[in-house]
Amino acid sequence: MTTAVRTEHAADEFPLTGSTSDGDETGVITAFLIDMTLHATIGATAWAIASGPTAVLYGIAAWLGTSFLHRTVIQRFTRTTIGKCSFGLELRQVDGTYPSTGQLIVQWFRGGLCCFDIFGRVD
Repeated sequence: MTTAVRTEHAADEFPLTGSTSDGDETGVITAFLIDMTLHATIGATAWAIASGPTAVLYGIAAWLGTSFLHRTVIQRFTRTTIGKCSFGLELRQVDGTYPSTGQLIVQWFRGGLCCFDIFGRVD
């Protein structure tokens, strides 16, 4: 039986990583795209169902709400998301422990800020 060797990460790097029990990170990007597509589809559906000039706001709220619940609350209890589950991935800290709800919330907000980070990095 071999143990996975974890490398040291920079202090400003995301402290959580999606990996299998043996440390394999194959499928992380695809898993993220699956999750993002799920969240966007729910937002687009809410937008299509809603009527009037505020329909787009309902769509954005549904997308963000779904993303937040899926990547924080559901992931806290199941230790994975639908995309990660497809590849046998679970979100873990560098030392192999599972993240707390607070850590998942911080990562969700930090990930959202990175979407707007075009020219530099978000600290």
